[in-house]
Amino acid sequence: MADGGRLQYPLPSQRHIDSLPRVGQVASLVEAFESRWHATSNSSMPRPCITSEDAASLNAVAVQLHASMTWWITFISLLLSALISSRCLLRLCVCPAGGAEGDAHPTPIHVDLHPSPRTQRSSSRTAGFIVLWFCLACTVAGFSPAFVIRTVSHQWFFDGMRQIGPNPADQLSSVHAIIGALWTLALVHQLLTGYWGIPPRMSSLSEEKSRLSDPGVAMQQRHRPVGYIAAGTVAVCAVTGVYILTFSTVSRFADKIPVILDGFYLTVNVLVGIAHVRQKDIMGHKQCMGFAVVWTAWPGLLRALGYIRGRGLGSVSTVADQALGAGLLNPRAPQYCQWYSFTSTHLGIGEFMPMCASGVCWVMSALMAVLWPGHLEILVGNFLGLLTLVQGAGQFWPWSIAQIYKGIYATSRDDTQFMLLIRQCHTGVDPVCH
Repeated sequence: MADGGRLQYPLPSQRHIDSLPRVGQVASLVEAFESRWHATSNSSMPRPCITSEDAASLNAVAVQLHASMTWWITFISLLLSALISSRCLLRLCVCPAGGAEGDAHPTPIHVDLHPSPRTQRSSSRTAGFIVLWFCLACTVAGFSPAFVIRTVSHQWFFDGMRQIGPNPADQLSSVHAIIGALWTLALVHQLLTGYWGIPPRMSSLSEEKSRLSDPGVAMQQRHRPVGYIAAGTVAVCAVTGVYILTFSTVSRFADKIPVILDGFYLTVNVLVGIAHVRQKDIMGHKQCMGFAVVWTAWPGLLRALGYIRGRGLGSVSTVADQALGAGLLNPRAPQYCQWYSFTSTHLGIGEFMPMCASGVCWVMSALMAVLWPGHLEILVGNFLGLLTLVQGAGQFWPWSIAQIYKGIYATSRDDTQFMLLIRQCHTGVDPVCH
């Protein structure tokens, strides 16, 4: 049965890519494989393994597949960002500065600049802000425990509840956390002042109330300068967040892609939202900034749901130490395991919670689209962007990790070798013959 150190142990399904189980079924597939192996093996059978040459070949194939997926993700992201900003860009091209005043900008929506008591109590307007406040609460709920754990343990963890994966870039992580907290405070300020109304720039009402030193009006007038400061803050936060991923001991290729996309779309929406308001398009500004809050909520939701799941799974500090030696954590994980996210491994929180986080963001975005209908290109661009976060869902998308999963399967010699590979990705058991 053995051939060059490889055990011919076919699976029940035929070896065909179309019959390959989905990425989300890998954990069940590994469990079924181990159950069958233990049920049929005996002491005289050799331990199944793969050669170091085959492992090196599979790593090379994985690198090529990663490059292809990176190209697709970059292309799709730039395309969607162009879609989101298309209205602003079209105005700049068709009506550049110096053109006719009536053509340069759309008609301002004064109701949002200085809403009357009646429009302030508008059910759709209030409901839209409630959706955003819920997203902001999810952000706070997800990130606050990390600050508490950092104060107690003096470390930043990928999973603070079970303390998996301390980040070696501790000081840079602290900078990123502080900037993120400033961005969250800026969102609180902007939502408050945005709801109660911003006095029109250089209006007599604004000047009169400023002269009376009304604290409420003074706070409302800070909406504009705080918005510009927040834009710079979120850009720095996104860049530092992506950079510290390179030091993460747990984040694999599949973990990093959604984080990078989140920071990218968040920054795009903030910048395009500012461009809209400078063109006196308040609805476009509201939509972009609303989606910026949703993109901010996604990592917070992921962490909050991860903490809930982590309490059920219990502490794994001892198992994590063993996994580090076995190669489950990222510094030892081979390239052919980078398509399989750490959250999906037996140390992670599973795939259900990340799917729930993306699903909640989808629902919040849908509610906001119903309550604040306006520019279709902003809605479509952001909805498709949220779809790219669910990397394992699109079995046939060229930018999905499913393509890497299929490529590894097609390159492996047989089903047994493929199962050994994905078992390593899920449990950290080294399949290479020694």
